[in-house]
Amino acid sequence: MWRSGQASHVDGGPQLHCSPSSEDWTTSPRPESPRPVTERPKDTPTYDLSRLRSSSVEIREKGSEILRDELLKAQKELKLRDEECERLSKVREQLEQELEELTASLFEEAHKMVRDANIKQATSEKQLQEAHGKIDMLQAEVTALKTLVITSTPSSPNRDLHPQLQSPSRNALRKGHARNKSTGCAAVSLTPPPQPISTEAKESIITFLFVFYYYLSYISCIICLSSNYFN
Repeated sequence: MWRSGQASHVDGGPQLHCSPSSEDWTTSPRPESPRPVTERPKDTPTYDLSRLRSSSVEIREKGSEILRDELLKAQKELKLRDEECERLSKVREQLEQELEELTASLFEEAHKMVRDANIKQATSEKQLQEAHGKIDMLQAEVTALKTLVITSTPSSPNRDLHPQLQSPSRNALRKGHARNKSTGCAAVSLTPPPQPISTEAKESIITFLFVFYYYLSYISCIICLSSNYFN
């Protein structure tokens, strides 16, 4: 505020004087002491700017250090993954090779089994044919023996079983044939006439022939079952 009779003083501005009042004519105006002007420090903005710069540099360094650590960590993980991929690739190649070898061995074993089965089948078929031939021959012999035994009775004996009952001319032919087969013998001794077959002996022979016939049938069934098994 301006006092009466005093000029207002503005910092750095012109001094203004007002007209003196009637009271101020006798007293002289007192000089007003100038107000102290507080000057702001000129170094404050520079200090703040340098502080901001230093803090930003620290933040950058910390950020770059963090990024560097993350990069190293990522590189290590990538290296580990590359090593794992390489190991898995080797394992896969080894498994593929083992699978190929196993497949080849299985095919070879299968071909060998088929070849052995074919050989066994051919052998069994050959044995079966031979057995059938033997069975047919034995059955024919059994049938002939049965016929001879059945037809040989005391009332009408079989002349093949009793050669002495045949005609003399036929006996002479038989003797001559036997004489030709002998090795230097002058004469052939005549065998005594066989005794007629008794009923018990005939029944025993028939029983034996039937048992032998069933035995041959049993062997034939076994051979057929074995051939079906191989087929």
